[in-house]
Formats: sequence, C-alpha cells, structure tokens
Amino acid sequence: MLEALTYITTEIHRAFKPMWHAGSPAEKAAATANVQRLLAPLEAAMAGDFLFRDTPTVADFYLFVMLLWAERVGVETPERLAALRDRLRARPPSARP
Repeated sequence: MLEALTYITTEIHRAFKPMWHAGSPAEKAAATANVQRLLAPLEAAMAGDFLFRDTPTVADFYLFVMLLWAERVGVETPERLAALRDRLRARPPSARP
C-alpha cells in the first residue's frame, strides 16, 4: 500500500505539472505520454476490481483523483483503470469517505 501511495504521489501526481502550470504544447504532449506510461504498471498490478482487492483502499481513492485529472485534461486511461474510476464515481455519497 505504501509503495502504491508513494508511486502515485511522486510519479503520477508530479507528472501532471505541465498540465496545470502553463506548460507548452510540447510539454503537455510529453506529460500526457508520461502519465499514460506511468498508469500502465498500476493497471497490470490490479488484484480484483481495485488495486489490492475487491474493496477500495486509500491508494484507490488517491488514484481516483489522478484518474479524474487524466479525464479532465484528455489523457487516455487504461481500460481497467477507467473501470476503477467509474466504480468509485458511482459509489453512493454515504459510502464515500
């Protein structure tokens, strides 16, 4: 869990910087490709409907934010991670932390 949280924080979160801080078109294109590359290992490591099992953890919720950012800026998300994003989005408010 700590490894996943660290990866999301130091690699994926950071990779979005050009999207929010006036990156040039070339920097944004490179960031898009980088985010896509960085998401792939998480998708490959999924154990069930979520990262570690069939119920979400704090790592899934942090990843959820990154997946919402990807959607917002037009970064194509791997299929299983898009499904994870949609599952978390569909949770009723009473089930949300």
